[in-house]
Amino acid sequence: MSLQTLACVILVLSAPASASASSAWEAYNDLLAKQCPSHHADSIVGGQYLDLLDAYDSTLSQAVKKKVQIRADISKKCSAEVGGFSCELGRSIEAYRQLGLLHNFAEWSCHHIRCTTDYGICSQFPNEKP
Repeated sequence: MSLQTLACVILVLSAPASASASSAWEAYNDLLAKQCPSHHADSIVGGQYLDLLDAYDSTLSQAVKKKVQIRADISKKCSAEVGGFSCELGRSIEAYRQLGLLHNFAEWSCHHIRCTTDYGICSQFPNEKP
């Protein structure tokens, strides 16, 4: 193995886990922009992240849910998060990407979310209370 290849491998392995979660989040937002730009599904905020994850995860089999939990490793990877739930969503999106579920999650999101351009104001959202 060349020194240049070894350096590249070390850089990839030493990159923070949030880097892959961030790129998965970007991929998710790109899919939303392509599949349902008028729904502004990327406008959700705060506690809506957990509601969204819970609603989507309820559509998955127990075996797939377990795989998502293992890959996301939220209790460890998000332990330093002080407020909000963006880490949980980012880690879950990365797990969906790794398991080949990202396109399905984006399609599901487009079907279940419709927001205005103002962040957090949604006329349609999973498990919405009238």
